[in-house]
Amino acid sequence: MMTSDTWQLLLIDVLFLCIAGGWGIWMRSWMKAEREEITRCLEDLKAKQEQFEQVSRRLQSACLLLEAKVGRDAREEELREENGEQQVGELEDRYDRAWKLLAQGQAAGEVARRLQLGVAEVELMGRILRHKQRS
Repeated sequence: MMTSDTWQLLLIDVLFLCIAGGWGIWMRSWMKAEREEITRCLEDLKAKQEQFEQVSRRLQSACLLLEAKVGRDAREEELREENGEQQVGELEDRYDRAWKLLAQGQAAGEVARRLQLGVAEVELMGRILRHKQRS
């Protein structure tokens, strides 16, 4: 038969097991909640990282476009300067030849056509040449 000491010991053991079991169940639910919170934070972090990578790609492509445009603009400016210098040199050469041809007595229309100059320009050059010869 069980004595009161045995009953007390049995009740204390059962009480201890209930407390330990309850604490274990609470810890298990707490760990599950913490794990879910960490998972949610990681998912948020991944979403933010994807947004950041998307913005980074857009900025990178914008930078590449701007760099290409700046390079293209610089090359165009260099070409314009070179072409401008060449055109000025070519025009000066054409005008020099026009002066010589007009001095040789060729017609203004023929000189303009041959040197691809305006007829009015060449006629004006002819008038200036005749004026210089009279003076």
